[in-house]
Amino acid sequence: MRHSIFVLLAAVAAGGLSAPAGAQTPDTVAVDSIPDAPVPEHIARNTASISVTSGGGYTRVEGMPVLIGPVVQTRLGTTRLRISALGLLRSAGTFRLDSDNIGHDLRLAALFDPAERTSIVARAYGVVDAVEDWQIPRDEAGLAAFFFRSDFRDHYGRHGASLTGTYAASRRSTLIASFARERWHSREVRDVLTVFRNGKAWRPNPSMDEGLFRIATAGLTYDTRNDPRRPTTGWLVRAEYEFGSGRTETFGATSNAARSSAPEAETTYGRLFVDVRRHFRLSPTKQLSGRVVLGGWIHGDELPLQRRLSMSGVGAIPGIDFREPSLGPDVGQCSTAPAPAGDPAQCERALLAQVEYRIGLRSRPGSILGRTVRIRSRAFTLNPSLVVFADAGRGWLLEPRPGNGVFDAPLVPPPPAPPARDLIYSASAIPPPGTFRTDIGIGVDLGLFGIYAAKSLSESGEPVNIFLRARRRF
Repeated sequence: MRHSIFVLLAAVAAGGLSAPAGAQTPDTVAVDSIPDAPVPEHIARNTASISVTSGGGYTRVEGMPVLIGPVVQTRLGTTRLRISALGLLRSAGTFRLDSDNIGHDLRLAALFDPAERTSIVARAYGVVDAVEDWQIPRDEAGLAAFFFRSDFRDHYGRHGASLTGTYAASRRSTLIASFARERWHSREVRDVLTVFRNGKAWRPNPSMDEGLFRIATAGLTYDTRNDPRRPTTGWLVRAEYEFGSGRTETFGATSNAARSSAPEAETTYGRLFVDVRRHFRLSPTKQLSGRVVLGGWIHGDELPLQRRLSMSGVGAIPGIDFREPSLGPDVGQCSTAPAPAGDPAQCERALLAQVEYRIGLRSRPGSILGRTVRIRSRAFTLNPSLVVFADAGRGWLLEPRPGNGVFDAPLVPPPPAPPARDLIYSASAIPPPGTFRTDIGIGVDLGLFGIYAAKSLSESGEPVNIFLRARRRF
């Protein structure tokens, strides 16, 4: 039996800490978050601290990125200003001081109006980001890498500046818009130690498209869930549109079918990503939840590799190992043989549907189940639930498009080669349901973590996968 193990144990692999500059300093807020509620008046005027926090989860290209530097907060009338100037040091190569291990994250945030529903953040940065951040939260991905040398993400470097505006239209809905100008570059696997399996080689980090890009995004979040971490009722809708343009200086390696034979250096594209979740409380102990994810190309040129999608692993179809090719057409990564090093995400569109049914398990008198466990400042109640779930999803490629331009007329493509015939579809088509990857599974969610087993239905040769999740699946 093959295992896809996912473990939650140490905060160092996922979180961080904040060290106040003095005993009386109240501000220990991490630099990558802005509170959604006003700061109490007695600490809101002028505060200063030295912040030490994680710059993201543990990865095979950075190890643990650590951000350290001053954070200052002050008020100008009803506007709260927050300034942070943080240097970034990566633990790869035992924190060796070289150009690959040093970065930065500088921010100036302004929060307006008494309720602080409107904010503007100016940022300059040199960081490493994930190609796909929607499948696995960075803390869980970091824990898997830190303990078991399994990195469930691909990574690339971003160096540039951005301006982001956020408006909370209500307690349920938030609008966000941003513009960034940044240089993208590939990152290689570094000398990164892990708790176990140090003798195992890391999966190569795929090469990415490199160049200077300008990116404008507009997003909406609508959240009516009764509990963001353990919801039983409500909606969560996230939608983001991205318009990007730039010049690609070096193209990352792809399969032959994933990109046109002569890709344009000048690139203009539009991409949409939508994640919709619904939770129904059927009774005090029973719950039904569903999720649909749809994303990918909507206009312009072919998507750069940093914006491609995949459909495999515990964050999507847990019955199939992460980055494992399909027995037939590779509808997980949209790859054809020979696959590039690292088998990157290459799909230009992807669709995923998930459903799960939960039944609360009763605890007996004197049992630890149902009791509250406190770890540091967080409290967890061990309320076990039986979880039965099913998933279906796949990615696909699109027929060749013309050169630059949003409204160009479509080309008449040549017939696809046999290995790619079931991977390429027109821009107006969705692949037949029978071509999707599917699985079913069962597990127990203890509240603090869950353990699950999943079996692929679409690929009968796949063994049962056993995996842990530090959070709910969705």
